[in-house]
Amino acid sequence: MTDSNSGVAYGTRANHFKGSIAMGGHLTLEGEGASALVFRAHGVFQRKYEHRIPVSHIRAAWVSPLAGPLSNSLDVVLANGATERFVIPAKTQWQSLLAEAIEQHAADGGANEDLAAKENNRVVAIELARAGGMLGVMARQWLDAYDRDSSVPIFGVRPYWTPTGVGGAPQLLSLIGMRGLAERLEHVRRAEAGDPILAIMADDPNPKVRAAARARLS
Repeated sequence: MTDSNSGVAYGTRANHFKGSIAMGGHLTLEGEGASALVFRAHGVFQRKYEHRIPVSHIRAAWVSPLAGPLSNSLDVVLANGATERFVIPAKTQWQSLLAEAIEQHAADGGANEDLAAKENNRVVAIELARAGGMLGVMARQWLDAYDRDSSVPIFGVRPYWTPTGVGGAPQLLSLIGMRGLAERLEHVRRAEAGDPILAIMADDPNPKVRAAARARLS
């Protein structure tokens, strides 16, 4: 199932357990480059529950049959060792599509990311966003960007940020730090000679961006 307008590459109905509570809903693979697995509850839980898993946090996924002929179990193993389980319709494309998305992320350099640090950083950004103020505004902007594309650089960490703002708070050096991998590579390609942002991008956490920026600077 493809929906170019919503950014959904594939989706089916699904059930997901939150503790002992079973929720019905819809499971989608969405975002630029199929970058996130998203479960949205419907019915009584519709306004209360959305679970988003960046593909960058998935280490493996497999489908196994359940007792009945109409449903399968989809197990998703995360980088932190946790497992998320979904009940999905039989004869779906989930296993092949997730395997392809995981492989593509690794090929794009995502396997070189410190995923534990990035997840901890996301939790910190959520708390900052709740606190309000200018730092909260920047944290919300980063969280929005991260939800769209999990390959954005970590919030508040060099090279796109510097900890020299008021009170030692992170200060954004370049809005490119809010952009995903494809957009950062495109900026390097289109950058004019002498673009000061290239020097920042030469220390990008993604090896592809680093190499491209350093090649332009040489």
